[in-house]
Amino acid sequence: MLVGLFAGVMLGGAVLAQPAPGGGGAQQAGAGGAAQPGGGGGAPQISPALRDRVTREGRVRVIVHLKPQTGPHVPEGTLPAGAVIAQRNAIAAASARVISRLSASDHSIVRQFNTVGFLALEVNARGLAALEADTTNVAAVTADVLARPVEAPNVSLVQGDQVWDVGYDGSGTVIAVLDTGVDSTHPFLAGKVVE
Repeated sequence: MLVGLFAGVMLGGAVLAQPAPGGGGAQQAGAGGAAQPGGGGGAPQISPALRDRVTREGRVRVIVHLKPQTGPHVPEGTLPAGAVIAQRNAIAAASARVISRLSASDHSIVRQFNTVGFLALEVNARGLAALEADTTNVAAVTADVLARPVEAPNVSLVQGDQVWDVGYDGSGTVIAVLDTGVDSTHPFLAGKVVE
């Protein structure tokens, strides 16, 4: 369920302006597409479809995009050690403040993250309203939906057809895939998996 979340963090702020499927709204973005740091601002972005869904179903799973006091998320590999610690502490503090504001509502903590400014929750309508009222710590709330991978061949998606058209066919190329999720018994990989 959280694949989209991590993809968004890895791709930077560009994904912040995109609506989430299944009822999430566009997330509030500042200059460069990043959410504004904590300290106020407009109301968190929550789509009407998500509000309707919580009314209909009673509880919904959501992803809360936090606004840590240190500002927009910066990939840890680009930060000095002290800044990594400060960013993690700011994420933990924002997460704790959001959770404390939900104490009067029926909610469950699905997942807290210590390296990215997101929080996965299950909330009722009162909890969703509390998240929307938290302009200091919450940039946006989107539906936590399962994004299934596309299993159909996607040669055109990676523009492989264009490469083939100019004569490249992969002959003499060795590809290494380091992935524990590979089905090494699949017939397509017969005799091609080293370990």
